[in-house]
Amino acid sequence: MDAQQATSMVDFGAANSPSTNVGSEHPNVDITNSGANDTLITGLKALGHTVNTAQQSSGLSTIVVRTAPAGYRYYEGGADPRREGVVLGDVFKP
Repeated sequence: MDAQQATSMVDFGAANSPSTNVGSEHPNVDITNSGANDTLITGLKALGHTVNTAQQSSGLSTIVVRTAPAGYRYYEGGADPRREGVVLGDVFKP
């Protein structure tokens, strides 16, 4: 995955509790019918998780430093599509 693909993934996680949060604001999360048609939600429930599908308030940004074959370094970025951020980049000569 590149930085944008990773940043665009569905956000989910558990904060040391029996409930796992899945960000329902993501366009690929289907919360209709209590999430019965969403593979992430049904997979977590099958593993014994209690799933909370409330919208998540966090956002994420990603920066990856890459080196091109000619020795140039460049920054690759990812902006959370659920937020208002944008990605800008730059290239540095060795």
